Amino acid sequence: MSIIPVFSGLIFLGVSIWCFARILIKAGRSPWWSLTMILFPINLILIWVFAYIRWPIIEEFGQQPAPTSRKK
Repeated sequence: MSIIPVFSGLIFLGVSIWCFARILIKAGRSPWWSLTMILFPINLILIWVFAYIRWPIIEEFGQQPAPTSRKK
């Protein structure tokens, strides 16, 4: 068995956790939630939950501006 797939899997997992932590920090949440990326069914549920809950950063600075339509 080669060790290369193990290392590449660990690198991918580390980058995924780091990216998810950056998103959570920008959303005003604890970056420790990014460790749930290790547990497969839980990470999909929490991504869906984080998409629909109120983000503290929006409440602090107000609503985001509505997206503008593209002019053609």
